Amino acid sequence: MKPKIIKAKYLKFSDTLPELILEGRKYTTWRINDEKNISIGDKLSLCRQNGKKFVEAEVIFVKETTFGSLTKEDRGGSRKTCFGGRYL
Repeated sequence: MKPKIIKAKYLKFSDTLPELILEGRKYTTWRINDEKNISIGDKLSLCRQNGKKFVEAEVIFVKETTFGSLTKEDRGGSRKTCFGGRYL
């Protein structure tokens, strides 16, 4: 029997965002046509554009919507998220 291969999940962020995430000023992200099937409990590597990981995170909330249905809360990123073991 072949061992099950688990593909690591990661998200890349543009150059200015890792510091905002680490400082707790950014704690949500929007993805368009993302086929990673991210679910609550997934462990993610958060990476810079060059692919270098800057922190690991666990998904605690997922919401699928359309841009036309985004709420003020969605746009403001008011839901706290855990990055690297810290709630931001």
